Amino acid sequence: MAFSMMILGVGIIMGGYWAYETLNFGGYWNWDPVENSSLVPWLCGVAALHAMLIYRKTKSYLKVTMLLIIGTFLLVLYSTFLTRSGILGETSVHTFTDLGLSGQLLVLVMTYVVFVAVLMMLRWREIPERADESSVWSAEFMLFVGILILGFSGLVIIITTSLPVFNQIFGTQLAPPPNVQLFYYQWNVWFAILFGVVSGMGQFLWWKIAVKNSVTDALFRPFLMTLIAGGLVWLGLFFADMNFAYDKTFGEMVSPDTLLLKNVFGKIFAWIKYGVLSVSNELLLFSAIFGVLANADVLMSLLKKNRKGLKVMGGTIVHLGFALMLLGMLFSSGYDEVISKNLRPEDLASFPEQEKNDNIAIDRRNPNYVKGFQVKYTGQKKAQAPVSHLRILEETTTRFKLSFRDADGETFAVVLDRAPFIVEEDRHLLEVHSTKDSNDPFARPVGRIDLDKLASLLNEDLAAFDPKLINNRTLYGLEFTELDNPEKQFVMYPEAEVNESMGSILAHPGRKIFWNRDIYVFTSSLPTPESMEPKFYSFGMRIGDTVRIGETRLMLAELRNLTSRPDLQKYDVAAAAHIVAFSEGDTLVANPLYVIEGNRPGMITSQIEELGMDLAFVGITPDQDLIHIQVRQVDPHSDFVVIKAISKPFINLLWLGTFILVAGFGISIYRRTQESKAKVS
Repeated sequence: MAFSMMILGVGIIMGGYWAYETLNFGGYWNWDPVENSSLVPWLCGVAALHAMLIYRKTKSYLKVTMLLIIGTFLLVLYSTFLTRSGILGETSVHTFTDLGLSGQLLVLVMTYVVFVAVLMMLRWREIPERADESSVWSAEFMLFVGILILGFSGLVIIITTSLPVFNQIFGTQLAPPPNVQLFYYQWNVWFAILFGVVSGMGQFLWWKIAVKNSVTDALFRPFLMTLIAGGLVWLGLFFADMNFAYDKTFGEMVSPDTLLLKNVFGKIFAWIKYGVLSVSNELLLFSAIFGVLANADVLMSLLKKNRKGLKVMGGTIVHLGFALMLLGMLFSSGYDEVISKNLRPEDLASFPEQEKNDNIAIDRRNPNYVKGFQVKYTGQKKAQAPVSHLRILEETTTRFKLSFRDADGETFAVVLDRAPFIVEEDRHLLEVHSTKDSNDPFARPVGRIDLDKLASLLNEDLAAFDPKLINNRTLYGLEFTELDNPEKQFVMYPEAEVNESMGSILAHPGRKIFWNRDIYVFTSSLPTPESMEPKFYSFGMRIGDTVRIGETRLMLAELRNLTSRPDLQKYDVAAAAHIVAFSEGDTLVANPLYVIEGNRPGMITSQIEELGMDLAFVGITPDQDLIHIQVRQVDPHSDFVVIKAISKPFINLLWLGTFILVAGFGISIYRRTQESKAKVS
């Protein structure tokens, strides 16, 4: 049972982490019905584990234990029905459509429910049960309270999730909560608070009551430490001006001033509810800190008492991990903050009103600001030399597709003609290879590709090959510079693509991990492909001539002979056109090269990123003193992104707690395995 709950728990957390890394809703849990259908069996299974511990120690609660174990299995079946029947199609974003299996799945679930119910009723009186009751200040009672907490939490979630099922079966029209996140928070925050307290107290009663004079003595130290630590954290939140995210929601949806209540008792109840919810985050903060400190206290005390006794502390480690997860959930979801505040919301005229204030636009010429950072848009991710890990993905008789990794570790691909890149000793094979064979789709490719030569050419001028990210992905570069320390910079590459069939942007966020928070960024809007079409210009210029492209003036300042430069000595001729660009008060420089190697002329382009220009020195007409320049430009003002940036404080506590929780499960499983082997022997 412990192994099953560990695997299911790991699966749930992995799904949450995948959503956080891949999707753009800014979190890891959205209370989606399909998400809930995996969580409830886990809650029931963990409750069953606690019931099994009570029975193992006192031989009581056997009926409860059996009901919870059976309930876990039935909930897994029911979750399969919810997910695969298509009944949640209108309420879940990732449920399966009805594949004609809904009837069979319902019959399967009902068969097991009826069979188990009848069997339990027939054997109910034969199941042994102790008549004595546990003391309130006993480990068994705390375990039972934990069972109730997990059970009621699962009950609230599964009932709300099952509203579409009730409507389908009974013909009702029960509506889901208007604000799903607020609804589940209102219920589950109290279960979380209780669990934080009970998990700590339960461990003291389970392990330490024998070594302390009283329960009060045992709990005094963790309670005192909790008051001190919780008070310091609360003061830190206050002075850092970190506001609880749900307070505004409470004010809008729960505040008695917004409810038209004529009944006096209704108003009193509304005020009580509002007041209690307003302090729920502080209560959860202190409860989670108590859970961490109390379980850590128990763990340290047991290690001091028996340094070889770590294998018996699996439960304590599980509770410690879960308490850390509660802290991580509280901070990352309750105190997250949109840091991309837009001072000119009118610039985003096409955005919904509620989104204008939380998104900012950045183009190639104009940086923008989020809280604590200047953000510069550096354009779509381009391959950076040096390249490595060259590999041929596909090849025909005439072409091949090459993949490689750039300096940033991203994988790019490019399709090239075979003939120029075949190794010298295989070139004679081309002469005997007939045209008919080369057009035959079933003919084998002729000649080996010279990957060393390719690597050299790629490193020399990557831009000329125009490689694309593998699988046609598009990454958008955002350079963040700290306002307090401009020397500290980092670059993020959120991923996005315009999905024409869905009429929307499929965005995958970028993330920068700090010790105390994550900066989480995703794109909200992109330019249309049409606006990003490059424009091409060709000029014949003499030294000193000036040409104009839009608001930009290009002047050919001089022609430089660079043949003697060490990195260009392999060329017979290497000349650079020194071009100065004047645009919007800026003076920028480009030096495209014209080279000759043997009898083959070539070009090495130069970029002016601020203007979106690629310049090429394509030739010379000596008798007219003309230098021929070609320009490829994407208007920098049309190359923009709209982003939303969120700060997720202390989310690493959630992931750390997950690892600790799994480790605790592993220790418990190992202990039970060893005990079983000992009994057998």
